Formats: sequence, structure tokens, C-alpha cells
Amino acid sequence: MPSSRSCLPVIAAALLTLPALLPAQQAAGTYRVAGSHFAVYNLAGSVSVVAGSGDELTVGVTAQGADAAGLRVATGELRGRQTFRVIFPEGDIVYPGLGAHSETQLQVRDDGTFDDSDGRGRDVRIRGSGSGTRASADLEVGLPAGRSLDLYLAAGEVSVRNVKGNLSVDVGSASVDVDGLAGDFTLDAGSAPVRLAHIKGGTLSLDTGSGTIAATDVSATAISLDSGSGDVTLDGVSSTDLSLDTGSGDVTLRLNTDIDQLMLDSGSGSVTIYVPPDLGAELDVDGGSGDIDVQLPLLNRSSDEDDDSLRGTLGDGHGRITIDSGSGDVRILKR
Repeated sequence: MPSSRSCLPVIAAALLTLPALLPAQQAAGTYRVAGSHFAVYNLAGSVSVVAGSGDELTVGVTAQGADAAGLRVATGELRGRQTFRVIFPEGDIVYPGLGAHSETQLQVRDDGTFDDSDGRGRDVRIRGSGSGTRASADLEVGLPAGRSLDLYLAAGEVSVRNVKGNLSVDVGSASVDVDGLAGDFTLDAGSAPVRLAHIKGGTLSLDTGSGTIAATDVSATAISLDSGSGDVTLDGVSSTDLSLDTGSGDVTLRLNTDIDQLMLDSGSGSVTIYVPPDLGAELDVDGGSGDIDVQLPLLNRSSDEDDDSLRGTLGDGHGRITIDSGSGDVRILKR
């Protein structure tokens, strides 16, 4: 029979895992998750991502709502990532932050994960009012420098402040506000306003269904954007490779640097691009319905009979700008 002294390490190890099994109200505090690639899942609430210290992901949990005692948290490796998951009771969720007459629906697995490619789950509706579980979880996530985080949030809001790492954000109906990020950034959003500032990284990829996108001081080797509806404003952009696809809404782009390639496809709405005076590119504009105005010297200028397309050479012609606009004016102006 083992001595009581030999059992102590086993008991201590078991106690360390207990907080992940407790209701979120009782487990208030900070969780620590070791690894290099993390995933955080939360159905409803706010998530704040800040610069972490040390080598571990830290997650502080605050449970909200009359039914918050029914929330649980879980950690562990799933599908190659170290995870932190807020697990809600079965049934619909009432989250007033969504708005009284709004709702979003998704499929959630029993392990608390959702919105990725590995399997399905039970149907869950999140409403701004009505009947259901009245609970949400507010998280403060500390991401160590140089690590990667995949963040999933169905409803609520996401804020990111001064993070050095690679970040992927997948939200259903949630606002996204990023101010200070050094690393790759990927966003997949259903319906939400998006604000980005002071982004410096390798790649920036944005895919949104509806909602405005406003970005300032963005530096990346490549930028891709796909927006269903909503105005897009990108101010102070430094990138040599840009691909922008918008369904409806005005597009305003201010470039700080020369480019290798800019491809812009706009369904409806005006397009205004401010470029450096020494920018060089072969220009190809198909304006659809709307005027085309290029206020820079354009060599080898040509257009069709209806003046709804324009081609020519800007500067040394080393880059390429291709614009396809369904309706709305297209303007290229000097910064």
C-alpha cells in the first residue's frame, strides 16, 4: 500500500485540474494554458486580448447573468491546439448585448467548440431577449509574444490591444476593435463593425458579411478583404499586394507606398484611391456606370466609346492596378 507521502503529488495534480470543472462563478480568477498555438471559445460576452507575460496563455473569467452558475470552463488539447472553452447549458441563450430584436444561430458541439470544420453539433440560438439561459462570460486573454491564438465568439464584442503574435478571429454577430497588433491577422465576421489601427504584420485577411470596416496605419506584405456590405475605409496603408472585393458600400483607400498589385472589385458604391505622387503602375479601370477621374499624369491613355473604361500608365508602370466597378464613380487622386 503506498504511503500517504507518495500519494501527495497525485492528489496535488488532481486538485490543479478542479477549477476547469467548476461553475464559472466559483471559478472566477485566472486560468493558465501552456502551449504555442491556442484556441479560445466563447458563445456570448466580451473578449479582450492583451499582451501576456511569460510563456502561458492567461484567461480571466467573469460570469454574467441570472443563470451564470450554469456555465462551465474546460481546457485541454483539441485538434492540435491548446484550448480554453466556456461551455454553456443546452438550449437557447439570452444575451441582451445582442439587441432586443436580434438573434444569431449556430451549431455547438458538446465540448464547447463551434465554427470550424471538424464535425457538427446541436443547434443553439442566441437572442437579445426572450426565453433561454441568461448567461454570458467576459474574458480577458493574455497572449504571450510570438504565439498564435484562434478566437471564436458568437455574439458580443472583441477588443485587441498591443499584441505581438498571430491572431485569427471568428465572430458571428460581434464588433471587433483592434488597436496595436504585430503579426498576421485574420478575421471572419458575420455581422459587425470592424475597426483596426496600428497593424504591422505579414498578412492581413478580412472577410465580413455586413458592417463597416475602418482601418488606419496598416503595414502588411499582403492585404485581402472581402466585404458583403458596408463602407470600407483603409487609411495609411503600406502594402505591395492588395486584393479588395466589396459587394455594396463606398471604398476609400489611402496608400502610403508604391504597389506591385492592387486588384479591386466593387459591386456598387464609389471608389476613391489616394496614391503617392511617384506611384508607378499599369492602370486598367472598368467603371460600369459612373464617372472615372484620374488626377495624375497618365501615359498611353485609352478608353472605350462610352468612356466607362480607362487604361494607361502611371509613373514607371512597374506595378498593376485593376479596378472593376459595377456602379459608382471611380477616382484616383494624389495624396
